[in-house]
Amino acid sequence: MNRKEILDEVAQGLAHTQYSLLLGAGSGLGAMGGNSNHLPTATGLRDALLRDFEVDKGEDIPTLSQVYGYLRRRRENELSRYLKSWFTNCTPSWQHLLAEFNWRRIWTLNIDDVLEAAFSREARPVKSFTWNERFLDRGLDSVQQIIHLHGLASRLPNDSVRDQDLVFSINEYVSTAMTLKTWHKVFSDDFAGNPFIVIGAQLTEEIDLVEALERGSAARASTGFPSVLVVPRIDIIRKEQLEDAGFAILEMEGEEFIRELLERYREVVGGIGNIYAPTTPGLMRFLQQFIDLRSFKPHDREAGDFYGGYQPTWNTIIRDDDAMLDATKGACEKVVSLALDEDMFQKIIFLQGHFGTGKSTGLLRVAAALLAVGTHPFIFRGDEFIDIDATVEWLRKVPRTVLLMDDLADHSSTVQELAEKCHEVGVRMLVVGADRFARKNVINDRIESQFLDNSGEISYRNLSD
Repeated sequence: MNRKEILDEVAQGLAHTQYSLLLGAGSGLGAMGGNSNHLPTATGLRDALLRDFEVDKGEDIPTLSQVYGYLRRRRENELSRYLKSWFTNCTPSWQHLLAEFNWRRIWTLNIDDVLEAAFSREARPVKSFTWNERFLDRGLDSVQQIIHLHGLASRLPNDSVRDQDLVFSINEYVSTAMTLKTWHKVFSDDFAGNPFIVIGAQLTEEIDLVEALERGSAARASTGFPSVLVVPRIDIIRKEQLEDAGFAILEMEGEEFIRELLERYREVVGGIGNIYAPTTPGLMRFLQQFIDLRSFKPHDREAGDFYGGYQPTWNTIIRDDDAMLDATKGACEKVVSLALDEDMFQKIIFLQGHFGTGKSTGLLRVAAALLAVGTHPFIFRGDEFIDIDATVEWLRKVPRTVLLMDDLADHSSTVQELAEKCHEVGVRMLVVGADRFARKNVINDRIESQFLDNSGEISYRNLSD
């Protein structure tokens, strides 16, 4: 794929799903540190430490981790004050543009507070974590999360770098990897299955990211959108290694990439917004949580192997690769009938079955059936709680909307709350959810019978030989 195709694809992905962002030292270019010097690259920091601490490096040039480890053992008080003065109270340059996107999470290998300052400039609240702090699911808090995988200088005391969470030396890399804190586990899982944009990080040279990189990225297979590495230059060996790991490669500066991506992203989001104009903050919030399947066109990919763990995607339905099971046929007929019924009601339809019986694929096929009759299916992204007020506002504006969600039990309490609110204010609501038989009791306990339609339940069975 060429540069334009990758940018177009990522812009579509950002409009229809949530990318994660991983930033390395190269992403800080142009920003100023608290000591009024530009933020350095890893090599620049090494050279500055050698110069400012007057370290005799000898004939062999040491690495940053070696220099940091040396100074940590011998001049830790000065080192702490030095790092804190440079990497706190930073002034961003182009990095404020990152606040215009809705990221799943932002992960950074940098110890500076550039991101915090950039988001503050755009009045976007953030919640910052270092790698060894307690994990917080972003579903419990919609504020943008920033996770510093190598620590945060602003957390340093003035007189010590010992027993802190900065990661520079080899020993600290190894200790971090062996500790297996929750944030690193979350990163590894997120990196493997969800689309990432990586800016300013070499990836292959980060010791604590080796495991995640070896697992590779299955983002395109699971979401239809690729993970992308943005670097100014890359040699052919690393390029092939990263492409084999599932990455699209763009040889660009980070600022150039973000500016071009933002321009294309605004066009995509503007086109979606124009369909429902005039839009309000509440309506745009709904569009951040639910994917409009009328305009959702993920990149095509080869058909998968069911027995190899293949997960159905919207492309599975677009290509008619799914089998029309009896349960799916019944679900389509029932849901389409309700969607075309203009009476006022709040209904939740439950597609249930054991693992691997086709209920998730059936949910997507129901969406295609709804599109065919002119109704508007929206599928829930599922990475945070449903915004009740925004969803009610949307359903009032676009009453032919049908909401679809997999793993219904996870969201059943919120769906019950949504149904109650719609009933209270007189707004029509139709939800179609799918989940396993084993979670049926959870759903029945949390969703009242007046909303949950159990008449002629739709059940998926194990496939026969």
